[in-house]
Amino acid sequence: MLTVIDGALAFLVECALVVGVGRGSYVALGSGMGGWLAALLAVVLVLAIWAVWAAPASHRRLAMPGLILLKAALFAVGTLAWTAGPGWAAPLFGAAAALSLLLGVVAAA
Repeated sequence: MLTVIDGALAFLVECALVVGVGRGSYVALGSGMGGWLAALLAVVLVLAIWAVWAAPASHRRLAMPGLILLKAALFAVGTLAWTAGPGWAAPLFGAAAALSLLLGVVAAA
């Protein structure tokens, strides 16, 4: 049961990470072409990092504790990016990301 909850929460947090980084980049550079390009580049960068070093099917997936450290760093960036959203978004994302990391560590043990 724990692995199901961990997997579902992890998926939701990872999706929110991508959305948050894209939205935060767009807002940081303002609307227009610059904002769209920043959002696109930020999303591609986060997805590439995740695909190479954090995705379960990756041949280069980091081992523990490197995997947790990478996820924590990306989630910290996501939390910062969500500060550009509504006031509740960054704390909610940060709490969900922390819970996801905790469940990931417990599930791996």
